[in-house]
Amino acid sequence: MADRTRLDRKRHVSLKDFDPRDTGDIENKEQVEAEIEDLRDRLQEAQEKLYASRSHGVLIVFQGMDCSGKDGTVKKVLSALNPQGYRAESFKTPTAEEASHDFLWRTHKLVPQKGYIASFNRSYYEEVLITRVHGNIDKKETARRLEHIKNFEKLLADSGVLVIKIFLHISKEFQLEKLHDRLTRPEKLWKFDPNDLKERQHWDEYVRAYEDVFEATGTKRNPWHIVPADKRWYRDYRVLKIITEAFESLDLAYPKIDIERFGELDLDDETRAKLTAAKRKEAKGETGDERHKAAEADAAEDRATKAGEQAADEKATVVGDERSDAGEEAAESKAADIGDERSDAGEEAAESKAADIGVKAAHREPAEVSLKTAEGKTARVRRKAADGEAPNAGRKAAGEKPAEIGETAAPGTRKTAGRPRGARKQAPAAEVTMSAAVEDAPIEPNAPKPPSKRGRRPKES
Repeated sequence: MADRTRLDRKRHVSLKDFDPRDTGDIENKEQVEAEIEDLRDRLQEAQEKLYASRSHGVLIVFQGMDCSGKDGTVKKVLSALNPQGYRAESFKTPTAEEASHDFLWRTHKLVPQKGYIASFNRSYYEEVLITRVHGNIDKKETARRLEHIKNFEKLLADSGVLVIKIFLHISKEFQLEKLHDRLTRPEKLWKFDPNDLKERQHWDEYVRAYEDVFEATGTKRNPWHIVPADKRWYRDYRVLKIITEAFESLDLAYPKIDIERFGELDLDDETRAKLTAAKRKEAKGETGDERHKAAEADAAEDRATKAGEQAADEKATVVGDERSDAGEEAAESKAADIGDERSDAGEEAAESKAADIGVKAAHREPAEVSLKTAEGKTARVRRKAADGEAPNAGRKAAGEKPAEIGETAAPGTRKTAGRPRGARKQAPAAEVTMSAAVEDAPIEPNAPKPPSKRGRRPKES
């Protein structure tokens, strides 16, 4: 289909041979979405090379009937271009100044310089279309202007400007539908122009005028492209494909670099090797196809490298997560072990402290209680003696339990010596009972130590 819609030689052309609803072998937009993305990327890359090399300028000419979608095509298709290197121009009725010059003057001055892109929404072709339909020029003047246009485009091609000419082909029924939308939809009303209805009445005259334009100015260097435009998605796809392939036909490349000019720079070995290889390829005179294949191979290598790096990053992330999980588990396990050790140590410390307190209590409390009890018993014996009771009762009571006192007392105290010291220093039975009660009493780990009551024992009178 692309070959049939490319008009690149002088021959009779009839627009009836082109179906404006044709979409080729493509049934819907989804089938070409991936290709559209690829075309956009390629177009962006081509623009960058165009700007870097400054070897060519590119002029894109859009022509078509009213409502054919020239504005929409510029918006949707050429939005992929970097606006720093692209300019859109639209031509309406000539001003007084423009009309006072030759018919190519107003457009010639807006042709892009090398390195840049420009699109014309309508163009110098209007000077052989609307002027002819409305009788402003005759057939002879029309032919002369067509010849001037062909020579003008030859001049541009010789000057390094690529001219891409696109005709957006719609049906008369589709135009009526779009005019109706503009009248009935508030957001479209601003696009409506009453002159569109007047021009619609000259549909057939415009068709014949366009057919003469295609026949006279379609050349191998500057061909016309007929794009079916009733289906907007297919129109955008075809235009993008035509423009991208036209850019790539220029065999654009980044500026040549003389490696010798960088001799004083501290270039790494890899960069220097790449520059040397590029210079070697240039010296061999590789063709555009070979360079394209090499570029594709480099791109494939870059993609493989990026894929490898991504896989490595993902693996590193997984390993890092596993290490993090293992670290957390180890930390939790260690914390649990430390907690258990601290708990065991705390319990041992508590038990040890309780034992110490018990020993101290056994050392101190029973002795103190014994002293007090002995003093009180002696006093009672004296009172009973005074009242006439047997004076040996107290000694007998005091002497009955020396062994029990020794057995009851805590090991290591002075009461475990094994020899009785007499009635004065032996505790009576009441003391044993109180001492056992003190030893059996529960001792709180954090209880404060009882104050010391050491000192000389009072002598009995």
